[in-house]
Amino acid sequence: MTKPSPVARRSGLKAQERRTGFLLLLPALVAFAAVILVPFLQSLRLSLYKYTIEMESPTFAGLANFHKLLADPGMATVWLNTLVFVVLTTGLTFILGLGWALMMNQSFAGRGFVRAVSLLPWVLPTTVTAFLAAWIFNGQYGVLNAVLLQSGVISEPITWLAEEKGAMAAVILTKAWLSVPLFMAFFLAGLQGVSQDQIDAARVASLRRDLRAHARWPDQGHHHAVGRGLQAGVPELGHGHGLRGRRGVVRHHRHTDRVLPAHPLQARGLSMLQLLTWRARLLFWGFFLLLAAFLFLPLLWMGVTSIKPENEVFVRLPTLLPKAATWVNYTNLFSRSDMVDQLRNSLITAGGGALLTVVLATYAAYSFAKFRYRGRKPLMFLMLSAQMFPFTMMLISLYPLLQWAGLLNTHLGLIIAYIILALPSGTYMLYSYFVNIPTEIIEAARADGAGELFILHRIVLPLAMPALVTVGLYSFMWAWNDLLFS
Repeated sequence: MTKPSPVARRSGLKAQERRTGFLLLLPALVAFAAVILVPFLQSLRLSLYKYTIEMESPTFAGLANFHKLLADPGMATVWLNTLVFVVLTTGLTFILGLGWALMMNQSFAGRGFVRAVSLLPWVLPTTVTAFLAAWIFNGQYGVLNAVLLQSGVISEPITWLAEEKGAMAAVILTKAWLSVPLFMAFFLAGLQGVSQDQIDAARVASLRRDLRAHARWPDQGHHHAVGRGLQAGVPELGHGHGLRGRRGVVRHHRHTDRVLPAHPLQARGLSMLQLLTWRARLLFWGFFLLLAAFLFLPLLWMGVTSIKPENEVFVRLPTLLPKAATWVNYTNLFSRSDMVDQLRNSLITAGGGALLTVVLATYAAYSFAKFRYRGRKPLMFLMLSAQMFPFTMMLISLYPLLQWAGLLNTHLGLIIAYIILALPSGTYMLYSYFVNIPTEIIEAARADGAGELFILHRIVLPLAMPALVTVGLYSFMWAWNDLLFS
C-alpha cells in the first residue's frame, strides 16, 4: 500500500480545515439567515407592493413607494435631522467615552467602584431612561430649568421638548448619556492591552521634553549629562540602568512634585516643572468632575425623586433632598401581583437570548478567526453589516414568521428574536479576541492529536473567558432593555 505524498497530505489537511471551519460557522449562519437575512429580504420585497386595509391582496407597485417617499416635502428635514443627530451624538459619545476611559485607566482610590457605577446608565431599561430624560427636560417641573433659574442663567423656564432645537439637544444628550458607558468599556478594554513599559517610556519622553523646554542650567555640559542619563536609564541619579532606571525616574516624578533632586536645578526650572505637574492634576480632576456630573447626577436625581412624596415632585423649583422621604412608591411597585411574573419573564428571555447569542457567536467568531475557506470574508462582512439593518423593518417580516412557527407570545420566540440585536456585534467582539490568540498554541494541540472541538472548548475558551463574559453581558443588557420586540 503506497503512502500519500506530502502534497496530498497537505491538501487533505486543508480540505479538512475548510470543512471544519464551515461546520463551526453553520449554526450561526442558519440562525442569521432565518432570523435576520430572510426577514430583511422579505421586507425589501414588501416595499415593492402596495397594500391597504381595504385591499384583499397586495398589488405590485415597483418603485412607486420609494418615489412617493422621496417626493414628500418633509423628507429633506427628516434626512437633515437624522444627519445632525447621528454626527453630533457619535462625536459627543466618542469624545466623552474616550475621555472617561482614559480617566478610568488611571490609578486612584475607589477606581473599581467608579468603573462599576459608570455602567449604570447603560444598564437602565430604555423606557426608564426615556421617562428620566422627559422629567429632567420638563418645561414646568424639570430639574434642568430649576438649576438654570436658581443660578440666574435664565429668567423664565424653557420648554425644551416643545422647541425644535431644544428637543434635538435633549435627544442628543440623552443618547450620549446612554452610550458613553458602552464606549468607555470598549476603549478601556483597548487601553488595558497597552503595556506599562510603553506608558513609562512615553512619560520619560514627556519628562525629557519638559526639561529641555523649561529647565535652565548654568552648565550646558551638566544639561547634556542629565539628557544622556535619562536616555541610558539615569544611572547618574541612582535609579539604575535600562528600563528599571527609566521607571525609577517616572515613579519619582509621578509621586513627588520634585524632579531630579540629585542635581541642583535652578528655582525657575523646578517651579515650572511643579506648575506643569499641578496643572495636569487640576486638568484631570476638573474633567473628572464634569464627566462624573454628566453621568451620575441624572441617576442621583432619579433616586432622590423616587423617595419624594407627590407634593414635592410637581413643583417649579424642586429641592435636591426630600423634606419628607417616603417609600410608598416602592411599596406600590412591589405590591403588584404581576411584578414577580414580569421579572421572571425578563430574566428567562434575556438570559436565554444572551446564552444563545454567546454560543452561536463563539463558533462563528472562532471559524472566522482561525480557519481559511472560500467565502469566509464575504460571509463575515455580510454578518457584520446586519448591524445597519433597521430593527423595525425586520420586525415587520419576523412577526408573521414567528406566527407561522407558533412561537408568538412564547419565551422561545422572544429568545430567537433577540439574536437580531446582539449576534452580529457579539461575533465581531469575539473575532477580535480570537484572532489575537497565538496560532502556535492551536497548532501545538493539533500536533498532539487534539480535535478541533477539544481545542476550542479546553484551550481557546478558557483563554477567552473575559471576552465571553463581555459578550454575554452585552447580549443580556440588549435583551433586558428591549421594548420593541417584547
